[in-house]
Amino acid sequence: MSGAREANRRALPDSPLPIPHSRATVLPNPPRPILAVVMLASLATMAIALTACGLAVLEVLKTPKINQLYFLAAFELIALIGAAVGVLTSLNRFKSGPALAMLCVSGPMLVGALLGEPSLSARLLGQPVEPMVLSGVPIKWLALAQLGCGVVMLLCASITAFSRDPKASISYLVRAAIAAVPLAASVAMVKYLPVMFPTAGTALKIGVSTVAFFIFVTFLSIAGHCFIRAYECGRPEEYATKPAPPAPGPVPTPTNAPSPAKA
Repeated sequence: MSGAREANRRALPDSPLPIPHSRATVLPNPPRPILAVVMLASLATMAIALTACGLAVLEVLKTPKINQLYFLAAFELIALIGAAVGVLTSLNRFKSGPALAMLCVSGPMLVGALLGEPSLSARLLGQPVEPMVLSGVPIKWLALAQLGCGVVMLLCASITAFSRDPKASISYLVRAAIAAVPLAASVAMVKYLPVMFPTAGTALKIGVSTVAFFIFVTFLSIAGHCFIRAYECGRPEEYATKPAPPAPGPVPTPTNAPSPAKA
């Protein structure tokens, strides 16, 4: 088993990748246009993160008591690290799982944009908040640009995953969507219980909230696993563990099987 995996790892630098035991005969590397887009999105995110961090540092030097700026700098540093990994991904350094690498890079970009600028996340919750302005520069536009880079990176990850093993990826995405149904139901239980049952007692509310919490945690784990697994499909190591297909040729039968040697 280990010998087969090692043989597939040695075949990784070549493109396309011949994996004889796979459902699709070859596992292509990401197309060059996709890698170019990943490079541009990563470099743009690095520039945005460095600009936001610089503005935050300048503002902190003026007014050190603004705690919100520390969070902005921390989220942008995380996005900067993710963008550095994105540059490595665009150089095709993660040949085994490029789609998963792009997905992991898109996470810090999206989270850093939504949580670094509070007005974006607040609008999603229906709570208007004044956009952050540092040294006369609206951070909202930097955050929106970074959010766009994260969405582009997620699209590149999807294209790469579906180009390798679309059947398996779509199957896991469908499972993630199915698991998201009770996930949303658990949130609705807690949010709309006081509206639907205004006279419900404290014990009932605590009981429903406890059940909803366990449903939420369970199906969040299932949905998250299936979603990540959809972008992980198509790795050569997976196909190396599958049994080899039967060799072509006639199957021996009692009529054409060799007769046993006589004593």
